[in-house]
Amino acid sequence: MTAGAVGSPAAHAWWWLALTGTIVPGAPLARLAVSRTEPRSGLKLALQVVASGVASAVGLALLGGLAYATGLVKLYEPPHLSPTDVVGVWQDGRGGTLELTADGRATARRLSDTDHGHCEGTGKWSLGNSGTYSQELRLAGACGMTWSIGGTSERPTLYYYFGDPDSEPRYTLLRGSER
Repeated sequence: MTAGAVGSPAAHAWWWLALTGTIVPGAPLARLAVSRTEPRSGLKLALQVVASGVASAVGLALLGGLAYATGLVKLYEPPHLSPTDVVGVWQDGRGGTLELTADGRATARRLSDTDHGHCEGTGKWSLGNSGTYSQELRLAGACGMTWSIGGTSERPTLYYYFGDPDSEPRYTLLRGSER
């Protein structure tokens, strides 16, 4: 949410309200179920708790499906950029820049590199697809690496992960005029 890659803050607020409204009532219902059961009816209590959990999960799925069907929530799709869309200077906000020219040349200055600290040099760039919806920028030369394209069409980003993508340390570049 803080990176702005998965939707607007309003969409996150609606999801939070939906989750809270679906999950929080489960606690009082479980308490009510416990108070109405006899100590020797453990199977009945277990069935009530499982039924409440299943009902909550189904309700949440229905709310999510309804939100998606009405257009309140949309699936994230990264932007698909043309070569002219990526031409320019991309910055990391800490002095690192990547300049991409229309003739396919790339110049990197002080880009973070997990292996060497900083990467500098010149090379060539090209766009490619890494999946059905994903697009990537490939650099060949002194700073040869592959950058994923994310963000939105209005504010695209170039990024790559340090190590495991699930651990979230991500190095991101924004177009120079957008920093």
